[in-house]
Amino acid sequence: MEWVFGPDDDKAYQKASDDLIKRFSAWTKTHKGDWLADDARIALDWKWGYGEGHLVTWTLPDFDEFLLKWFPRKVSISGRQGRGSPPSSGVVLHVSGR
Repeated sequence: MEWVFGPDDDKAYQKASDDLIKRFSAWTKTHKGDWLADDARIALDWKWGYGEGHLVTWTLPDFDEFLLKWFPRKVSISGRQGRGSPPSSGVVLHVSGR
């Protein structure tokens, strides 16, 4: 499956991201908890819309931009919901081997 998408690849991106979320959700139910898939969806949407579009390659600068710059400016969540967001990104780092 293709994992790199440009801004005009709407349908292909949605199909690939849905597949990744489905697979990630199945993994999190077994290992960490079902709530992680929501955070992964936000991260994939950022990677496609603001990053370079390569969904499965995350660098430390990507995480810096996403977690420290974009996320606080663009995402509005309650304090309870926000407590899980950075740890779920840690799961992505762990899964990707970074």
